[in-house]
Amino acid sequence: MLKVGCLGRECVPAMCRRPRVQNGDKQDEQGEGQRPLSDSDLLRLIFDSATDFAIFTTDPNGITTSWNVGAERVLGYADDEIIGKSADVAFPPEEGGVSAAAEERRIALAEGRAEDERWQMKKDGTRFWASGLMMPLTDRTQGFVKILRDRTAQHRAEAQLEQSEELFRVLATNIPQLVFRSKANGDRTWGSPQWSVFTGLAFANSVGFGWLDAVHPEDHDSTMTAWAEAPTKGEYYCEHRIRRSVDGEYRWHQTRAVPLDDAGGVALEWVGTSTDIHDLRTLKDQQKVLLAELQHRTRNLIAVVQSLARQTMRSSASLEEFAEDYESRLRALSRVQGLLARADHQPIDLRELIEGELHAHGDGSVDGGNVTIEGPATSLPAISAQSVALALHELATNAVKYGALQQPSGRLTVRWNIEHRGSKPSARLEWLESGVTMPEGGPTRKGYGSELLERALPYELGAKTKIEFGSDGVRYEIVVPVTKDE
Repeated sequence: MLKVGCLGRECVPAMCRRPRVQNGDKQDEQGEGQRPLSDSDLLRLIFDSATDFAIFTTDPNGITTSWNVGAERVLGYADDEIIGKSADVAFPPEEGGVSAAAEERRIALAEGRAEDERWQMKKDGTRFWASGLMMPLTDRTQGFVKILRDRTAQHRAEAQLEQSEELFRVLATNIPQLVFRSKANGDRTWGSPQWSVFTGLAFANSVGFGWLDAVHPEDHDSTMTAWAEAPTKGEYYCEHRIRRSVDGEYRWHQTRAVPLDDAGGVALEWVGTSTDIHDLRTLKDQQKVLLAELQHRTRNLIAVVQSLARQTMRSSASLEEFAEDYESRLRALSRVQGLLARADHQPIDLRELIEGELHAHGDGSVDGGNVTIEGPATSLPAISAQSVALALHELATNAVKYGALQQPSGRLTVRWNIEHRGSKPSARLEWLESGVTMPEGGPTRKGYGSELLERALPYELGAKTKIEFGSDGVRYEIVVPVTKDE
């Protein structure tokens, strides 16, 4: 039986001696190999075989008395370099040096052992992280045995792990997403503070499947189905509604999770986040509505452009006349589209519409020259503005070519008032040209302008129109639904 007590005055030096075999001793050595090992030989064999461990002994003052092969490998000193010298050289100055070594011996003597993990120093000055154990020899007056192992790689790995965990903690507690850790079936083991703040559920009430209490009841099935499919897909993805505690609103969240695998590819746990996408979904829904509206308006606008082309071609006597009239009408259409775009297709101010057309035709004498505009603040619905603008364009074009804005004596008055008949107010708009020399017999040809004024407006807007030709001018009247500004 191997006796630990043998690590005393006699056995320790003996086990540390490496036998030197002479040529003449080979027979004896072979013979000894057949005999059972003595305790001292067995201890010496263990001592020199533990090459991953630095094992050495010192006297009560720290002077080295034995030094194994592992100590030479770990610390860099050969036994003949260190035996008889202080083993305290393994303690770097910044780690306390000699005083730290003395303190270790004091604790070992007082408590029977001294364990520590600290930086130690090799012969070449290299620092390494060591796990050490010092114990007094059985006969406490003889000194100490020290067992030391280089754990630098493990220490660095542990430090990196701690750093990674701290980084995860900082990120998880500071990003706006709701962070969680769970098992593969959705059984949660941890939730970030943001989760509790958003949902009002304490951590203790969220672990396991308690977190489902914050998910909209209608989304429970899809939420758990996604967890059932996650191990096969290699990721978890779901969009569901999570209740916000501050106002009770269920807000859409996009929840994603991925597995954290061990070296063998087995998932240890799942880590995920829930991101609030409620506003984004709302914007996407609005975008769909806007896109549909844009497509509708585009189709309508194309139809108007095509109609303008057909009607202008029908009333044009030549290609040159068609080009001139068609371009002019497209410009009028462009102007009203610009107004509608700036107003975000809200009601358009009637006065702005009238003045815009007159200025476009080069008449800068609005309200003060031969043009008078008067009427209360009135807004046209967006749906009416385009047709009314085209009608005003035709009236202004005729006035510039043949009427009040072409003849020096001519005068143009545009006025309107609001009438309340029925459930919706209407504007009665009057376009009056006077002081104009009219051709005998009145107009000889009706073109697109007349078609628009007399037939299109009543058809498109339900407007009432009237046109009268007098001896010195023309009077056009339109009654169209409006919104009166308060």
